[in-house]
Amino acid sequence: MIKSVVISLLIVFLALPVAAQTVNPLVEVVLSTDQAQQGDTVYADVMIRNGHAIAGADIGIATEACLQITDRQLGAYLPATGETGGFSPFAELTDTSTRFAASITDRARAANGDGTFYRAVMTVTCEQADLQVYVTFAEVAALAAPESASNELLGYSLERGNLSIVNDALAVQPGAVAATPVPIQAYAIPVTASQDTLLLTIALGIVGLALIGLIVLAILYRRHPRKRGRAQS
Repeated sequence: MIKSVVISLLIVFLALPVAAQTVNPLVEVVLSTDQAQQGDTVYADVMIRNGHAIAGADIGIATEACLQITDRQLGAYLPATGETGGFSPFAELTDTSTRFAASITDRARAANGDGTFYRAVMTVTCEQADLQVYVTFAEVAALAAPESASNELLGYSLERGNLSIVNDALAVQPGAVAATPVPIQAYAIPVTASQDTLLLTIALGIVGLALIGLIVLAILYRRHPRKRGRAQS
């Protein structure tokens, strides 16, 4: 009896890491406020959650005519420029919809955990309404084996049915007070990358100094026999 219980517990504990690794990512729209009035600016953050070695994403959202999309700002989850180790293969922006895609070109830039993929900036144009901002398209790709050199990808999408989405709603009414949003964080090269560059610079400097030292020693070594020869003559 005790032996069977112990074996059962071992099976459960061994299965936990596998279960943790098979948690699929989730796409969520998070509005900066749940109420607003005509003329207010509302922000919709497109979040990726439960990420594990995320290498790319393509996500589109839509609003209703009462919410006019005026801008889209890139978040800090994935890079979208060559300088930061990524690129953007697709981008679209209309009055009531936006879609954006980004992919890494440097494996070290793969994303984990939760983060803001991008932010849509919207203006309320009507006096009263119950609105929703919802995901219309979503695809997320992850490295299948981030600890190896393999570039094999795992795909998650609405079409495959292995990607969950969460939408958000907004009530527009006279006198409503919109909450102040948290400033969006733009993508920045991780600190570890700059530390590696610094270490490489220091190492090259040390090698350079060592070479200069060897050259100086060689010159001095060649001069000393001449001095000894002159002293003997």
